[in-house]
Amino acid sequence: MIRQLIKLSGHYTFRVWFDAAKDLSFQDELVTIVRDFGCEFERWSANLLAIDAATAPLAQKLADYLFACQTAGQLVYETARSSDGGDKHWDRHS
Repeated sequence: MIRQLIKLSGHYTFRVWFDAAKDLSFQDELVTIVRDFGCEFERWSANLLAIDAATAPLAQKLADYLFACQTAGQLVYETARSSDGGDKHWDRHS
């Protein structure tokens, strides 16, 4: 049983939601790009992908890319938690 958090990892997590009706090739493309960025990821379902960015600069790079994809209507994303334990929302204007 985990009783307390000793130290934050310093990582940043993003959740990406894909519309089930969208082309699956975009999802494959996104996974390739995320991997090329150096991020870890975990697929929760056919529609949901969790992405881990290890550093703040990498998180900002990923947020910029996800923001562009969201603006184009390809996905919806949100931040899960920032490294300081708060809920900083990364976006193109940070």
